[in-house]
Order: sequence, then C-alpha cells, then structure tokens
Amino acid sequence: MSGSRMQKRWVGWLTVLLVFLAVSVSLSCSRGQRDKKRLALYPWDSPIAFHPNEARKDPCLPIYYGMGDGDGVLDPPCHELQEQLTAAAGNGRVQKIKELLEAGANANATVDSISALQAAAGKGHFDAALLLLNNGADVNHYHAISGTPLTHAIYGGHANVVALLLSRGANPNVDPDGGTPLSVAKKQKNLRIIALLEMVGARE
Repeated sequence: MSGSRMQKRWVGWLTVLLVFLAVSVSLSCSRGQRDKKRLALYPWDSPIAFHPNEARKDPCLPIYYGMGDGDGVLDPPCHELQEQLTAAAGNGRVQKIKELLEAGANANATVDSISALQAAAGKGHFDAALLLLNNGADVNHYHAISGTPLTHAIYGGHANVVALLLSRGANPNVDPDGGTPLSVAKKQKNLRIIALLEMVGARE
C-alpha cells in the first residue's frame, strides 16, 4: 500500500512538472510570436514628395557632405540642409525633418560620418527613425568607429528602435570598434534587446 501511495505521489509530481514545462514553452513561443509580429508591423509609408524651388531645383544626393574633405564645399546649400536634418533627427523633431525632406534634404546622406538615422536611433526617437527609413535612409549605414544605426540604438538602450531597425533589415552581426550588437547588449545586460537580437540570429 505504501509503495502504491509513493508511486501515485511520484506520478503527481511528474504531472506537475510536465504541466509546468508545457506552460513555460507555451509562454516562450507566445512571446516569440509577439516579437515576430512586432518586427513586421511597422508601416511602409509613401516617401515625402520633394518640391523644387528657386534655391534648390534637385534633391541633395545621397553622399557625404563635409566641409574640406567632402562634398559640402561643392554644394553648400545641401551641406546646410544635411546638417539641419541630422540635428533635427537627433532631437526627434519630426515636423522639421518633414520640412527638410520637402526642401531637398536626403535621408540617406551623411554629415561628419553620422547619418540622420544614426542620430535618431541613438537618442531613441522612434517616429523620427521611422520617417527617415520610409524616405530611403540606409538602415545599415556603417562607420568603423560610430557603427550603424542599430549599434547606436543598442548603446542608447532603445529596444523599440532596435526592433524597428531589425524589421527593416538591419544587420545584427556587424563588428565596429565597440563590438557586435549582441556583445554590446550583453555588456549592458539589456534582456529585451538581447532577445530581439538572438531571434534574428545575432552572434557575439
């Protein structure tokens, strides 16, 4: 009788353990599915139309504008537009970004090796980053020191921007001076960002 009771007790504990494991797996899968949906839900809006005027008849080219060692010296109006765009992106000024894009600023040009998207991502300005992406900003713009928009977002700890960039094809395995995105996230112990990166195959 005692042996039968013991057997029932073991069966009971085993059942509890199996239920616990099933619930854990279910919750994990559910979270993974939620994350995958989150990566796919950001809208692809139509780009902002450029309106030529007397001062600027064509939009700026997607090149590097820098005084002295870039094309800023050859095209001062574009240099000014791109500087303003990067500043507006870094401050999350969405309306100003729209105005600059309408005036001819290029979402995929850079000033001093920093793109407007990097500036927005590093400060966690989600709406500004989304606007720039929808207007042609390079999600994988790379500089050996400053890294990419993704690394900027990770250093800033902005998981929502990280998810946005990954959904638009950001490379999770770049390796600038500061380390890969996953290694940076692990140093910062940002579990949400680590989970997002591992979901898309990031490596240390």
